[in-house]
Parts: sequence; C-alpha cells; structure tokens
Amino acid sequence: METKEKFGITRSKQKSGNGWLVRLYLPGENKRPVAQRYFADKKHGGTDKALEVAKVWRDEKMREHTVAPRKRDGSGYFLKYNRRNAVSGRIGINLVSYKNPDGSFRNLSWQARFMVDGKQKNKSYSILKYGYETAWRMAAMERSRHDGQPMPESAPDMPDWMPK
Repeated sequence: METKEKFGITRSKQKSGNGWLVRLYLPGENKRPVAQRYFADKKHGGTDKALEVAKVWRDEKMREHTVAPRKRDGSGYFLKYNRRNAVSGRIGINLVSYKNPDGSFRNLSWQARFMVDGKQKNKSYSILKYGYETAWRMAAMERSRHDGQPMPESAPDMPDWMPK
C-alpha cells in the first residue's frame, strides 16, 4: 500500500479481532480526531475488503472536513507544522522548552532531528548553556550534516515568550 493510500489508516490487531482504524485530524489539532471509525475484518469480509471500505469512508470524511494529507520532505518530516515551538523556519530544527512548576525554564534548547539508518534521531543544544544564536547554529549545522541542505544565514528572531 502506498503512503498516500494509507493516509489516516492504521492496522489494528487485537485478541477480539483484527481490522483497520481510520483517524483524521485537522492541521494543528492533534488531541481529537475530527473523524474516527474502526473497520473489522470479520464484519467486512476479510482484510482486503475491510481496507477498501475504510478507504471509501476516509475519502468521504476527508472531503466533508476538508482534511488533506500532509506532505513529507523526503527525510520523514512533514513540510508544514503548526506548533508554537516551530520558529526556526527550517524543517527538523525545533525550539524545545520545559518549565518547572514555579514557571522557570528547566530546559530551553534548539533540537536538530534527522534520520540515521531509517531511525529518527535528535540532538539538543542548550540555549541556557550556549546562548540563543550559538545553540541555533549548532543545531542547524547538525541538521545540515544529515540532510545535505545549506545552513541558513542567521538565526530566527527570538520569540516573545522566551526569557531575555
């Protein structure tokens, strides 16, 4: 099955029976699917028939909710992402932040994500240790080493929510 063909469809294997699970999300909404349904092999006449019914239902719901498959960059990463931390302007370089209960930052770093032998890896560079721009340059160089893309000229502007 091609990647485009299985968008939103996953195989479900359980003791009670196997089937196909269809889940569709709107861009930027990862908590609850806008459409979800399970297609049991037994109820639909086998694995292949259940998959065909699942595809038809998925396509209908994609039109109804205007959901489009997300495109990948060739390294396994989505081309568009809607996250607060996605401020780098470059796929595979993210700003990572974790706060303590008192509101202070426990971790604030630039993270480079890349594929090695078909597995996703990441390497983080602390902004608290190296500074905003140096940590970003280190992450950008790491990502460039793995994807062969040229390194951007300058770091993105610091977000308003970050401590100066």
